[in-house]
Amino acid sequence: MKANPSRKLVMWGLAIIVTMMFITGCSMLKRRDGSNAEGAGGASASTSNDIYLDFDDVLIPEDMPRDTERTFVFRIGALSAGVLVLKGRVPPEKLITFFESNMSRDNWKATSSFRSPRSLLIYEKEERWCIITITEDDFDHKTRVEIWLSPKSEEMGSGLMND
Repeated sequence: MKANPSRKLVMWGLAIIVTMMFITGCSMLKRRDGSNAEGAGGASASTSNDIYLDFDDVLIPEDMPRDTERTFVFRIGALSAGVLVLKGRVPPEKLITFFESNMSRDNWKATSSFRSPRSLLIYEKEERWCIITITEDDFDHKTRVEIWLSPKSEEMGSGLMND
Protein backbone atom coordinates (compact mmCIF):
# COMPACT_ATOMS: atom_id res chain seq x y z
CA MET A 1 0.00 0.00 0.00
CA LYS A 2 1.33 3.44 -0.98
CA ALA A 3 1.48 6.36 1.46
CA ASN A 4 -0.64 9.34 0.55
CA PRO A 5 1.68 12.20 -0.58
CA SER A 6 -0.43 14.88 1.12
CA ARG A 7 -0.40 12.92 4.40
CA LYS A 8 3.39 12.62 4.18
CA LEU A 9 3.67 16.37 3.60
CA VAL A 10 1.44 17.10 6.62
CA MET A 11 3.52 14.79 8.83
CA TRP A 12 6.76 16.53 7.77
CA GLY A 13 5.17 19.94 8.36
CA LEU A 14 4.05 18.90 11.86
CA ALA A 15 7.51 17.52 12.62
CA ILE A 16 9.12 20.83 11.61
CA ILE A 17 6.61 22.87 13.63
CA VAL A 18 7.09 20.71 16.74
CA THR A 19 10.88 20.95 16.38
CA MET A 20 10.73 24.75 16.04
CA MET A 21 8.43 25.03 19.08
CA PHE A 22 10.81 22.85 21.09
CA ILE A 23 13.87 24.91 20.13
CA THR A 24 12.14 28.25 20.78
CA GLY A 25 10.48 27.04 23.97
CA CYS A 26 13.73 25.87 25.57
CA SER A 27 15.39 29.24 25.11
CA MET A 28 12.54 30.94 26.97
CA LEU A 29 12.47 28.56 29.95
CA LYS A 30 13.49 29.93 33.32
CA ARG A 31 16.25 28.30 35.32
CA ARG A 32 15.65 27.22 38.90
CA ASP A 33 17.32 30.36 40.26
CA GLY A 34 14.80 32.54 38.38
CA SER A 35 17.05 33.90 35.63
CA ASN A 36 16.53 33.22 31.95
CA ALA A 37 18.40 30.34 30.34
CA GLU A 38 20.05 32.87 28.03
CA GLY A 39 21.93 35.92 29.28
CA ALA A 40 22.22 34.89 32.92
CA GLY A 41 24.21 37.02 35.34
CA GLY A 42 22.82 40.40 34.38
CA ALA A 43 23.09 42.20 37.70
CA SER A 44 24.24 45.40 36.01
CA ALA A 45 20.74 46.84 35.67
CA SER A 46 17.54 46.41 37.60
CA THR A 47 15.20 43.71 36.36
CA SER A 48 11.68 42.86 37.39
CA ASN A 49 13.09 39.90 39.37
CA ASP A 50 15.26 42.09 41.63
CA ILE A 51 13.76 42.36 45.10
CA TYR A 52 13.75 44.26 48.36
CA LEU A 53 14.58 41.92 51.23
CA ASP A 54 15.04 43.19 54.78
CA PHE A 55 15.50 46.85 53.90
CA ASP A 56 12.59 48.53 52.10
CA ASP A 57 14.80 50.94 50.17
CA VAL A 58 17.82 48.82 49.16
CA LEU A 59 17.19 46.80 45.99
CA ILE A 60 18.92 43.40 45.82
CA PRO A 61 19.97 41.69 42.56
CA GLU A 62 18.04 38.50 41.88
CA ASP A 63 21.23 36.42 41.51
CA MET A 64 22.42 37.14 45.05
CA PRO A 65 20.69 34.93 47.64
CA ARG A 66 20.72 35.83 51.34
CA ASP A 67 23.34 34.21 53.59
CA THR A 68 21.04 33.57 56.55
CA GLU A 69 23.84 32.48 58.88
CA ARG A 70 25.61 35.84 58.65
CA THR A 71 22.58 38.16 58.35
CA PHE A 72 21.37 40.10 61.39
CA VAL A 73 18.58 42.62 60.85
CA PHE A 74 16.25 44.07 63.45
CA ARG A 75 13.17 46.28 63.28
CA ILE A 76 11.81 48.79 65.73
CA GLY A 77 8.57 50.16 64.33
CA ALA A 78 9.30 51.39 60.83
CA LEU A 79 13.07 51.48 61.43
CA SER A 80 15.16 48.57 60.21
CA ALA A 81 18.89 48.28 60.77
CA GLY A 82 21.63 45.67 60.85
CA VAL A 83 23.61 43.72 58.28
CA LEU A 84 22.22 41.82 55.30
CA VAL A 85 24.73 39.37 53.80
CA LEU A 86 24.38 37.99 50.27
CA LYS A 87 26.50 35.46 48.43
CA GLY A 88 26.39 34.48 44.74
CA ARG A 89 28.27 34.12 41.50
CA VAL A 90 27.99 37.66 40.18
CA PRO A 91 31.20 39.53 39.28
CA PRO A 92 32.01 42.39 41.69
CA GLU A 93 32.05 45.02 38.91
CA LYS A 94 28.48 44.12 37.90
CA LEU A 95 27.37 44.43 41.52
CA ILE A 96 29.04 47.81 41.90
CA THR A 97 27.28 49.03 38.75
CA PHE A 98 23.98 47.60 39.99
CA PHE A 99 24.14 49.39 43.34
CA GLU A 100 25.42 52.65 41.85
CA SER A 101 22.43 52.82 39.50
CA ASN A 102 19.73 51.56 41.87
CA MET A 103 20.60 53.25 45.17
CA SER A 104 19.98 56.71 43.67
CA ARG A 105 16.53 55.53 42.51
CA ASP A 106 15.68 54.91 46.16
CA ASN A 107 16.89 58.41 47.10
CA TRP A 108 20.24 57.34 48.56
CA LYS A 109 23.05 59.88 48.11
CA ALA A 110 26.50 58.44 47.36
CA THR A 111 29.05 59.94 49.74
CA SER A 112 32.18 57.95 48.86
CA SER A 113 33.44 54.69 47.43
CA PHE A 114 36.61 52.62 47.30
CA ARG A 115 37.30 50.08 44.58
CA SER A 116 39.75 47.34 45.43
CA PRO A 117 39.62 43.60 46.08
CA ARG A 118 37.24 44.66 48.86
CA SER A 119 35.12 47.46 47.43
CA LEU A 120 33.17 49.82 49.64
CA LEU A 121 30.17 51.97 48.70
CA ILE A 122 28.86 54.50 51.24
CA TYR A 123 25.41 56.11 50.96
CA GLU A 124 23.35 58.36 53.17
CA LYS A 125 19.80 59.58 53.60
CA GLU A 126 18.40 62.15 56.00
CA GLU A 127 18.30 59.73 58.93
CA ARG A 128 20.37 56.71 57.91
CA TRP A 129 23.69 55.42 56.60
CA CYS A 130 24.13 52.48 54.20
CA ILE A 131 27.54 50.87 53.76
CA ILE A 132 27.94 48.17 51.12
CA THR A 133 31.06 45.99 50.95
CA ILE A 134 31.69 43.72 47.97
CA THR A 135 34.35 41.00 48.19
CA GLU A 136 35.18 38.12 45.88
CA ASP A 137 36.12 34.88 47.66
CA ASP A 138 39.06 33.16 45.96
CA PHE A 139 38.21 29.79 47.52
CA ASP A 140 34.68 29.23 46.19
CA HIS A 141 34.67 31.96 43.48
CA LYS A 142 31.53 33.54 44.93
CA THR A 143 31.05 37.21 45.61
CA ARG A 144 29.95 38.30 49.06
CA VAL A 145 27.98 41.48 49.62
CA GLU A 146 27.41 42.98 53.07
CA ILE A 147 24.83 45.74 53.36
CA TRP A 148 25.13 47.58 56.66
CA LEU A 149 22.26 49.92 57.48
CA SER A 150 22.37 52.18 60.52
CA PRO A 151 20.40 55.17 61.78
CA LYS A 152 22.31 58.42 62.12
CA SER A 153 22.82 59.50 65.69
CA GLU A 154 21.08 62.60 66.99
CA GLU A 155 24.36 64.11 68.04
CA MET A 156 27.54 63.44 66.08
CA GLY A 157 30.23 62.07 68.29
CA SER A 158 27.87 60.33 70.67
CA GLY A 159 28.24 56.63 71.24
CA LEU A 160 30.16 54.08 73.24
CA MET A 161 33.57 55.64 72.72
CA ASN A 162 32.50 59.11 73.95
CA ASP A 163 30.63 58.32 77.17
